[in-house]
Amino acid sequence: MAQSSDSPLPQPPSSSASQTSQASIASVAQPGNASACLTHTSSLGPWILDSGASDHLSGNKDLFSSITTTSALPTVTLANGSQTVAKGIGLALPLPSLPLTSVLYTPECPFNLFSISKLTRTLNCSITFSDKFVTLQDRSTGKTIGIGRESQGLYHLTSDSSAAVCISTDAPLLIHNRLGHPSLSKFQKMVPRFSTLSSLPCESCQLGKHIRVSFPKRLNNRAKSPFELVHTDVWGPCRTASTLGFQYFVTFIDDYSRSERKNRHLVETARTILLHSNVPFRFWGDVVLTACYLINRMPSSVLHDQIPHSLLFPDQPLYFLPPRVFGCTCFVHILTPGQDKLSAKAMKCLFLGYSRLQKGYRCYSLETHRYFISADVTFFEDSPFFSTTSESLPVFEVLPLPIVSPTDVVPPRPLQVYHRRPRVAAPLPFVEAPADSLPTPSASPTPALPSPEDLPIAIRKVGCRWVYAVKVGPDGQVDCLKARLVAKGYTQVYGSDYGDTFSPVAKIASVRLLLSMAAMCSWPLYQLDIKNAFLHGDLVEEVYMEQPPGFVAQGESGLVCRLRRSLYGLKQSPRAWFGRFSSVVQEFGMLRSTADHSVFYHHNSLGQCIYLVVYVDDIVITGSDQDGIQKLSNIFLPHFQTKDLGKLKYFLGIEIAQSSSGVVLSQRKYALDILEETGMLDCKPVDTPMDPNVKLVPGQGEPLGDPGRYRRLVGKLNYLTITRPDISFPVSVVSQFLQSPCDSHWDAVIRILRYIKSTPGQGVLYENRGHTQVVGYTDADWAGSPTDRRSTSGYCVFIGGNLISWKSKKQDVVAKSSAEAEYRAMALATCELMWLRHLLQELRFGKDEQMKLICDNQAALHIASNPVFHERTKHIEVDCHFIREKIASGCVATSFVNSNDQLADIFTKSLRGPRIKYICNKLGAYDIYAPA
Repeated sequence: MAQSSDSPLPQPPSSSASQTSQASIASVAQPGNASACLTHTSSLGPWILDSGASDHLSGNKDLFSSITTTSALPTVTLANGSQTVAKGIGLALPLPSLPLTSVLYTPECPFNLFSISKLTRTLNCSITFSDKFVTLQDRSTGKTIGIGRESQGLYHLTSDSSAAVCISTDAPLLIHNRLGHPSLSKFQKMVPRFSTLSSLPCESCQLGKHIRVSFPKRLNNRAKSPFELVHTDVWGPCRTASTLGFQYFVTFIDDYSRSERKNRHLVETARTILLHSNVPFRFWGDVVLTACYLINRMPSSVLHDQIPHSLLFPDQPLYFLPPRVFGCTCFVHILTPGQDKLSAKAMKCLFLGYSRLQKGYRCYSLETHRYFISADVTFFEDSPFFSTTSESLPVFEVLPLPIVSPTDVVPPRPLQVYHRRPRVAAPLPFVEAPADSLPTPSASPTPALPSPEDLPIAIRKVGCRWVYAVKVGPDGQVDCLKARLVAKGYTQVYGSDYGDTFSPVAKIASVRLLLSMAAMCSWPLYQLDIKNAFLHGDLVEEVYMEQPPGFVAQGESGLVCRLRRSLYGLKQSPRAWFGRFSSVVQEFGMLRSTADHSVFYHHNSLGQCIYLVVYVDDIVITGSDQDGIQKLSNIFLPHFQTKDLGKLKYFLGIEIAQSSSGVVLSQRKYALDILEETGMLDCKPVDTPMDPNVKLVPGQGEPLGDPGRYRRLVGKLNYLTITRPDISFPVSVVSQFLQSPCDSHWDAVIRILRYIKSTPGQGVLYENRGHTQVVGYTDADWAGSPTDRRSTSGYCVFIGGNLISWKSKKQDVVAKSSAEAEYRAMALATCELMWLRHLLQELRFGKDEQMKLICDNQAALHIASNPVFHERTKHIEVDCHFIREKIASGCVATSFVNSNDQLADIFTKSLRGPRIKYICNKLGAYDIYAPA
């Protein structure tokens, strides 16, 4: 059974009186007798259809329109075995369409009984029993005479039950429209007299429900009781807000009483009703609620043709009010006190469904723009309120208007979607965000908008759309809600629409180096944020875009606009933004690093320095020249919309704590978010991220049903390695199975999470250790892969005793010996050392002294220092031998270390808990959240 969350679940009405009546009726029915109650009731209760009765019986004389008393009346044997003589015989009218002759008047019988055998003979009708209904149908005309509903062993039908509305001779299409356009099979189950129909020529159903050929169905296990398992899903955002300001709807499907196809069925039914009724699209919320209401009252093939509502509420009638055609014209009775006697007594309204909390219809007045809930309604079902779609879709209704809602609807923290989709919909409201996300207008006169036909042949227009996002602050709370206009850059073609691209993303090692320098020199760290950074770039190419939705010039809807500035989504926007930013920074006198183009530096004549690193639109500044830093911050103001965030506390998801003792980098909040999303907050922690006795191989175990979830989780763990070197090797191992992960690989990821649970706040400590020496440790695990026997390289680099860079990577080729594997790892580490040396020289930080490369393999050290062992090295690629050149020039000096003191050991293999703790302490791991 499906419920929409637009309103709470209706509470079942009190049925104590009806239950008392039903209890007395049930005591009369004998085992093996089929009995049903039909519509009209009297003081003796409803009429009961009884297969054990040979004649019609009634103890209520008022039900007879004529009665005759004769001496030759039959003797009646009651259900308890006693006998009595009938006091009369006559004509009774239990229903206007069901006259009964030869009904025996028996005062001793406390019930009204139909005889099935006599009924079928005298009325020439057929009686069909199902698990919930009984139907009396004229065999000659096919007309339904009466319908009964089963309740507590009897078939009960109250006078307000909506099943009776389908007994009339209305056309099948009209009844089909009333019931919300059900399928033909469900329609025939609801209205048996149309069981001979082979098709329903409903055009709205074809437009709203047309599908492709489906794959074979798959059987699923079903819940055993109500609300044992509930499925939920979110639909939206809708381009047009509903009349009450909603853009989403959420469904809750009880697995025990579920309807098949869930959201698809709901949306298809709503689309069909909307197409048939021609109501304006802004009423889509009412259409969805009505579709949900009607679907819950249709037989479901998943439930073996049982009705979800009846399964969940067996004691409630199926309909409290007869169903009507959605979108028709209706008239609601006016109950305004003191109304003039000559005033109209009804108001013309639009029928929009059924109330979930009251016994009444939902009607909407387009004059007062108010909803009315009333049972006193007259319907013109053949007269739709809106006759054509042109009347129902004004231009202003299809625009994404901003929705103004109370501030208390914003949750204290962003909602999370678990294991579902990579993109998360943002909460409402986005009040004035669209205007802030448009390009800044130029001061020059605005030229006329060209038509797409006037564009040069080589230039194609680019589409655009609004994208909504939530920005989280350092404390994890919602900072702001963003509505950003994004160009559809995926339609651009390289070479014609754009050229080379570049994104100003600083290397994470550069960020760590800058923070380490600040810690060693006790420099303050500052952070700036450029608002809508990509909108400040100047476009070199000629780019034309569709007008933004919601900002289309009146009478110029078919025209396009030329972009003078860059826009989010364009391929060339990052490069254009960085070009503009670089020019502004370099005007101040800053120089751009050639080792990392996202790093800028400046040294004055007094020996003071300023360092800046930019990551797209986030900027970190530090240095010894405090006056220069203030001037640099002010120089951005005339050019960009800059937000000064003060001291650096939160950068790229990294929490930064600075004191006189040093700087600590951690990702505690990010780690806890991962644990929360995966349901591992209460898991049992372990002291190792990977079992040393387990070797992962492809295809080990059953393939995962949702490999995307595995990939997303591994990607998040990979980002966590920015401050957690102790999980670098396990993450690199599980990253090798992204193509086709299995349950054994998933178990390995779960173990990493359990390890993180033991120390979620662990990070890296940077402090002043009194020197700036560059030292690298390198190691390799020879033939460690059980599948291809390739080795794993690992290294870590310290500057001034602070851990700046580390890596764990599987080698590209198979090494013939452990010496070769170690030699290749040394070559990889030497590349990193040379890059860091280049960066330090540009920044003028530290002494220009020899760098140390430490290894625990003597053979590899000999190969690197001397051109010997030709037979061992002749097959090694030439690019690996550049390490010899660096050693010979004096840039790098190698040295041997015992394997017990090899700090790079943690990047090449899984270790035991004490060994991991020892190396983490040597690497500078620190947990500021750990108890003292």
